[in-house]
Amino acid sequence: MRQAYLPEGCVVFDNPHGTAPGFGGRCATNGKFVACMPGVPREMKPMLAEKLIPWLVRRFDLRQAIYTRTLHVVGIGESDLDRRVEDLFRTLENPKIAMLAHGGRVDVKVMAKADGSRARGRLDRAGRRRVAQAHSARRGTGTTIRRWPARSWQALAARGLTLGTAESCTGGAVADEVVGVPGASAVFRGAIVAYANEVKTGLLDVPERTLSTAGAVSEETAVAMARGARTRLGADVVLATTGLRDPAVERRRTRRIGVVRLSVRGR
Repeated sequence: MRQAYLPEGCVVFDNPHGTAPGFGGRCATNGKFVACMPGVPREMKPMLAEKLIPWLVRRFDLRQAIYTRTLHVVGIGESDLDRRVEDLFRTLENPKIAMLAHGGRVDVKVMAKADGSRARGRLDRAGRRRVAQAHSARRGTGTTIRRWPARSWQALAARGLTLGTAESCTGGAVADEVVGVPGASAVFRGAIVAYANEVKTGLLDVPERTLSTAGAVSEETAVAMARGARTRLGADVVLATTGLRDPAVERRRTRRIGVVRLSVRGR
């Protein structure tokens, strides 16, 4: 009953995904347009895309929109990438560029305001310039980088190879990314989380001499972890990670403290 009451003179937006309608109208005090929609995402999102936005475009004769393209970059730090594209920040006004660091990658968002064809052209040109300036890094657009687990196991499955992980610093996060992909069981053998040195030696057969001479955070230890996991798990390919996560230690250290090592059977 309450959902049937609507402001007088408002525009009503049908809700094919629920019972609560949306509506819109001009505010009596300042004349600005106000739109109200259901809060449930599965109802609100289709209403926004299918009802409200098309109505606004027709009603206000909107010819421009903001288009975005996100470029995912891995293998390069945020500060280094910022230095390479610094001139674009200074010179570009439309499109604009924004940068955001995540764990393992940096996203560069390019935003252009224009009609559809002109905006896409501006995005393409800015994207090509940015890619050229970050030529030494791995790149992807859209969801390419976020699909890396699926792409990895598909490539392994095509070659008849199996995968395992040996993790210290990441604490199982790599394995969690892999098993989150449907069909990963076809190639994933398992994971060994060896946080303590005693677990590294006991479960992964990392030599104590390696830990005492090279340290737990070293390429030598990562190699030993990968080799040990390859034997224990019977996997063809093993990804091993090691590093430091203690915030107090990280503040005192400036050198590289994370090591990732890939071990392939027979090498």
